[in-house]
Amino acid sequence: MGLRTNKVIVPQEEMTVNQETKTEKEEIMTETPVETKEVVAKPPAEVPVVAGERVAPSLTSLENKLNPEEFGNLFPRIVGSNGAACVSGQGGAIFGKFIDVQVLSMSDRWMVTPIAEQKDKSAKKLCRASYDGKNILDREGNSITIEDYIKSIQSAVDSKGSPVYVNPETRRVYDFSAPSKYRDIFGVIFNAEKDVEKAQGLGIVQISISPTAMKQLKAFAMQAPLFIMRGQMAKTHQDCIRIEAEPKSSDSGNYTIFDFKCVPLDVIAGYSPVSM
Repeated sequence: MGLRTNKVIVPQEEMTVNQETKTEKEEIMTETPVETKEVVAKPPAEVPVVAGERVAPSLTSLENKLNPEEFGNLFPRIVGSNGAACVSGQGGAIFGKFIDVQVLSMSDRWMVTPIAEQKDKSAKKLCRASYDGKNILDREGNSITIEDYIKSIQSAVDSKGSPVYVNPETRRVYDFSAPSKYRDIFGVIFNAEKDVEKAQGLGIVQISISPTAMKQLKAFAMQAPLFIMRGQMAKTHQDCIRIEAEPKSSDSGNYTIFDFKCVPLDVIAGYSPVSM
């Protein structure tokens, strides 16, 4: 189970306005020689880039643009729940089936969690995030290996020698599952199916992509050049994606995963990207 206790700090962002792309053409000049010689044409000059034009980064180039260890617990977390994208936590805002996001950074995260029931509040306090799959930061900000962290929890005793961290269901020291790998998208929501103003007001958010949806995200990012060629994605906004919440069910119950689509071009036309 993935459990978190994050503090939320909502920063403000600086907005920039796109300028229209202008191109110029240069004529290729050839001279007629006095003597009879073969005429060689000069190669065409490159189309100049207009100063101030936004060059949108590709999704694949945004890997770890923000340091996940520094920003991993800083922003509101967006998760999929009950077929909708919403702010994590009880009473969190619900934005409906989709959100449109400008991606600022993407990074991996491994969750170290004890095996316990969802309602177990003590277990939630023991959850830790690792951003390299090997180490975590303790409460004092010191680096410790995942193995050493688990050992410290399982070996902790009180003054009477009794275990400190005990699963109330089993009455035994907590066992830990193998770390689960997630994907985090740090970005800005600029459109949503519901409650758009509240979504925009969050500023930078951290969108949690479950292990079951990570392959879809990678496939979407790799196919972005094809979407641009087909006219489905604007090259000036190729760092923008639509994240759709898809309800699923299995023998273990109902759940929601994210899927990834191109933002409709009419929506993109009205959005001025954030400048970081």
